[in-house]
Amino acid sequence: MLRRFLIDLRHNLSAGVRVALLRPVSRLDFRVSPSQFVAVALFAAVVASLVDLAVLQWHAQFDSAGIGGTVRDSAVLLLLSWIVAVGLRVPGALVALPIVYFAAGWFPDLAFAGIITAVGASGLGGRGYVTALWWVILGWSFVVAWRSVDVVLQGEGRFGLVSRAAAVAVIFGGTLVVALQYPSPRFWDEPALAQSVDAAAAQTPKVQSEEVLSAQPRLLFEALTNLDEREPGTTNTYFVGFAGDASQDVFRNDMESAQEVVDERLNTEGKSVVLINSPRTVLEAPLATVTNLRATLATIGRLIDVDEDIAVVYLSSHGSPDHKLYVNFPPLQLQQLTPTSLARMLQESGIRYKVVIVSSCFSGGYIEPLKDPQTIVITSSRADRTSFGCENGAEFTYFGQAFFQEALKTTDSYIDAFELAKNAIARREKADGLAPSEPQIYVGADIKRKLGSTKKPVTLAAAVGSHPTR
Repeated sequence: MLRRFLIDLRHNLSAGVRVALLRPVSRLDFRVSPSQFVAVALFAAVVASLVDLAVLQWHAQFDSAGIGGTVRDSAVLLLLSWIVAVGLRVPGALVALPIVYFAAGWFPDLAFAGIITAVGASGLGGRGYVTALWWVILGWSFVVAWRSVDVVLQGEGRFGLVSRAAAVAVIFGGTLVVALQYPSPRFWDEPALAQSVDAAAAQTPKVQSEEVLSAQPRLLFEALTNLDEREPGTTNTYFVGFAGDASQDVFRNDMESAQEVVDERLNTEGKSVVLINSPRTVLEAPLATVTNLRATLATIGRLIDVDEDIAVVYLSSHGSPDHKLYVNFPPLQLQQLTPTSLARMLQESGIRYKVVIVSSCFSGGYIEPLKDPQTIVITSSRADRTSFGCENGAEFTYFGQAFFQEALKTTDSYIDAFELAKNAIARREKADGLAPSEPQIYVGADIKRKLGSTKKPVTLAAAVGSHPTR
């Protein structure tokens, strides 16, 4: 019996591939039974889980809620098939249609997962390629739905184009609407989403609680009003940190540790503000929101001597292929940070000399909107590459550790620190078998002259006036 069951499953999957590849296929090539419906549905769910893993670059955590999602999606398809069977008065379509649809639909999903994995491993993915690929796969899925209806209605000459189109609209349109409007839980998700708050953080007040909401304005006010007055006669450096994602401790770790290093190396103690999204710090630090970042930059812009002083801005979070920095603290609905909005904030603040450091995937996209003669822009990756280390259990991101915890402790030059960090990251990625992130740097001509010639190591201490400028 088991052997017969497996043979039938093989027939169904083989015929389904022919449907997906637009090859000749007959309804008789499919083995229709309730047990085969369950089998092809499970097979399709396994392939769909591979898509989730591929999109997440194979760094994910299993979520058992995905089992319920699979059951729900199968039930929805059965319901839609029942509507088609009753509407067209073809009782056999109730089981045959979902079997054909599942048996063929897994193949575009597998192709999607394979392409994303191959492109991610090669590092050749361009901007927005995932979105473009998704539309291609969606079109392919529509063709699969049409062919599935065609196969099930073979021999039913009484149904013309209108009837078949209506059946496709019910099956394809119905499943798409349900998936978009009421997405089901997935088998695999980002570790941050599957385990967003650990036991210690769970004991802190919720970000939406009255205690936190009433404390946050005070925390921002104190952070900005407690900034030290600038020291006259010398170049002062101010530090602004922004840890955008509350669901992973690694960004908070990155920011707090970077502040310690920068306070020591750049002499920014009393002149640094960090904005952090973390359940652990909701009563200690202002939230990392676009509004708070704008207010912080505007305040520093009023304090500094624009012809002398330097602002160092460090952003750490996830990043998207369209170069948005992820700003996240559920259940708050927070505005995402884009390169153009950051450039506008900096321009409105009046800050002239600045070093902007962005640690996120696809962060190279920040260079073009931010670059000007008075700015250094350092990013953890190329505009079309991912960076690494942003995962639960990691103490620091690859870039945060290499640049702040290692390079800045051995050299006092921005450019030298970048080169040291870039080489260290490349070695680590190669050892881990990862596609190179290729950190980037842009150095404006004016700030380069201000810091001194790069032919000789220029210390950050010298840049802020602790020693005579070379």
